[in-house]
Amino acid sequence: MTDTDTSSSSIPGVGTDDEELVARGERFVEIAAAFLVAVSLVGIGYYIARLGTGKLPQQAVRLLLTAGLAYALVRGKRWARWITVLLTVLTFVVVLPTVARSVFRDIPALESVGLLALLVGYGVIGRGLLYSRSVRAFFAARDPGHRSPVPPAT
Repeated sequence: MTDTDTSSSSIPGVGTDDEELVARGERFVEIAAAFLVAVSLVGIGYYIARLGTGKLPQQAVRLLLTAGLAYALVRGKRWARWITVLLTVLTFVVVLPTVARSVFRDIPALESVGLLALLVGYGVIGRGLLYSRSVRAFFAARDPGHRSPVPPAT
């Protein structure tokens, strides 16, 4: 806080006006982390239903890595943000052609809808982690030594 800042913010360097912005960013990151873990759990369930439990240890490792990444996101770790953005973009690039092909092939409707929901979910998460002012404010508040500027609202 500066000498002229008379706000009663509980977050160092963040005024009370910005606390709501940080709180919105935190909610978004928590929902994104929960979505990532939920998608991983559903993916494991689908994998087991289709292919059996032969590779369950690998699936468990994948779930643990996803849960660790989600935990780091919620803790406000910048590296987790950028790894999530990278994985989100890669997933988007892989799933988009599959969804497009499902329109022209005999892929069950439930699978097509599931892939479309996955695509939309990852798109929202990627966009939010990249461009959201509130998410930037959340990460800046969690790591005040490495602040990226939060541009003013337009």
